[in-house]
Amino acid sequence: MLCDLIKKISDAFISEAVASPALLADMAKMEKYMAESYSGRVFIELLQNADDCSSTKIFITELNGNIIFANNGRPFDENDVMAICRSGNSNKKRGETIGYRGVGFKSTTYLTDEILIYSDKACFTFSKKICSQKLCIPEGNIPMIRVPLLVEAIDNSILIKLQELEQQGYKTIFVFKNAKIKEFIEELDQVDNGMFIFLNNVEECSIKMGTFSKSISLSRESSKGGCLVKFLEESNDAWYVVSHKNTSLGFKYDIINKRIVACNENEQVYHSYLPTYDKVLFPVKINADFTTDPSRKHITVDSKTEMALADIAENILHIVNSVFEDNNDVDFSEFFSILCSNSGFSKCNSYLKQQIKLHLSGVVLKLQSGKTIKIDEYKLLPDWLDESEKHFLRTESTYIGRQSLSSSLYERYKNIDKFIQSYSVQQFTNADLVEMMTEETLVGKMHAEMQGKILSKIIKGEKFSQTTPGKKSKLEKIKVSTDEGIKSLVEVASGGACIAEDVMDEISNNISKSEIGWFSEQTSIDISKLSQDYTEDAPQVARTIKKEIKPHIAKWRSAEQQCIDIEKYFGNTATDVSKQNVGYDIESTTPDGCKRYIEVKSITEDGSFSITNNEYTAAHQYGEQYYLCLLIQSAQNTQAIYIQNPLETLKFEKRIRQWEWYCDTYSGESFIFEN
Repeated sequence: MLCDLIKKISDAFISEAVASPALLADMAKMEKYMAESYSGRVFIELLQNADDCSSTKIFITELNGNIIFANNGRPFDENDVMAICRSGNSNKKRGETIGYRGVGFKSTTYLTDEILIYSDKACFTFSKKICSQKLCIPEGNIPMIRVPLLVEAIDNSILIKLQELEQQGYKTIFVFKNAKIKEFIEELDQVDNGMFIFLNNVEECSIKMGTFSKSISLSRESSKGGCLVKFLEESNDAWYVVSHKNTSLGFKYDIINKRIVACNENEQVYHSYLPTYDKVLFPVKINADFTTDPSRKHITVDSKTEMALADIAENILHIVNSVFEDNNDVDFSEFFSILCSNSGFSKCNSYLKQQIKLHLSGVVLKLQSGKTIKIDEYKLLPDWLDESEKHFLRTESTYIGRQSLSSSLYERYKNIDKFIQSYSVQQFTNADLVEMMTEETLVGKMHAEMQGKILSKIIKGEKFSQTTPGKKSKLEKIKVSTDEGIKSLVEVASGGACIAEDVMDEISNNISKSEIGWFSEQTSIDISKLSQDYTEDAPQVARTIKKEIKPHIAKWRSAEQQCIDIEKYFGNTATDVSKQNVGYDIESTTPDGCKRYIEVKSITEDGSFSITNNEYTAAHQYGEQYYLCLLIQSAQNTQAIYIQNPLETLKFEKRIRQWEWYCDTYSGESFIFEN
């Protein structure tokens, strides 16, 4: 019987206290320090203990100035009693349970001077006052959590509550007598879903403290790659947990779109099963068997923590491999964007970053050609190409395509190139671009502006490297659009054709007279006569396009690039800033110097749209200078609707979906452009 065991332990500790009063006084001081260190973390410690004893639900309430904490886990046994009484004597195994030091429960002395514990039909207490009377030692020299004392008579109101909770299935009940209820409620007010994500067992937490109440319930759904943790009280709060070697990565999960997303900054913390105050390198939660300070608030980087961080890096490696194999049952399209969002320079983060670099350097990639290469052998397309242009080349160029990953990977996973940049310095060279531009089919599909851009870069690259290709150089095989179709540069230079005006405009706007002259001298391809509107040594300023000539808006280009094309059509200078998270996509300047801040939305005809809280703030800040550009695509054309100062001209409805502002009725200045 548990009662007999408690009596036995109690007698032994009383004898020890009588024999060593100085040791007892030292333990009292240590207990006081522990309580002060753990202040504000009492609930977390009680939650930890409940999870360790396989509880699925916990209940917290108040009764006549007493705090009651109940769980439905395994009842107390002799080992549990000994673990509570003796600091550092826990029989829990590190890595298998949350707690292992046997000191956390000492934090509860912050709340009270007397605790009742009811479990397996036995009731015992820890009380400074009663121990002081038994030992004839001042209360200040006695630790509260040391000598367990059997309770034979329980206050009637407490007894009724204990019986009621026992009937509801609760197995172990703690009663903190005459407790600091106000302070505990302040702590409970900070309880959030994040505390439950990496627990093993607890699925339901109910709190009723006077007028204060809170309820958290969750479900865990295992899948091939991880576990989806859903919080039932908040239908839009969920996390996808991927585990490996006693480590876990918790990704915020967008239930509506069924994909992982970046979490908020305040959620981006390390957990040692329960949350610490330390920020993670990127916007996820990371859980492992870290060493922490006694309060569990901060991680200590020792050999155990370093081993855990190495295991986390290995976990990330497994996820990266599954992504490149396109083998996930959950949408990981945001994974590389999350992994590239590095922040924080703590010792813990620095070591993790080092381990990730070490582990991921061995990643093997499979190309469209079927060839496999190490990640550091992967060729990156130049940064001066925008994402839509890179996509076009990978899908339309045979030469580029066979040295690229599967096109579905680029389409599905954002920032995949940005991620690989950390591991490869290889790039498609000028010679590669020359080889690419010998493909007649590719050039025939390529927009004139893109042709001009690439040809300009080829010419600049050749001059920079100061090579002399000679008459039989592959440069002579380059294909360009002419008024008579696709021709080679040699044929163009010999007078057999003229480069298409739009292509030549782009070339002349981006290279100088000396570069054109050098190119002609080195290749015997004289294109200088094809463009007279350039200065001696400076790139051309783009000419204002006549408004009666409508621009060609290529459907394959990104919405942001299409908006830039339209802005150029208006005679404005525009820049894509969509990756800077400033609340708009395009910064544009009119010829008279007026700034335009443009958020681009690609929508279906008669479709609705939403703006984020960040975009709403920017719209409020810039007022008349802020525009929405709604792009509506059809088979024949692209319609652009410009809406100035949308917060004043449109009606938005606030919806709780990551705080977006929703609009389904709009009107503005509309323009139609041929595709």
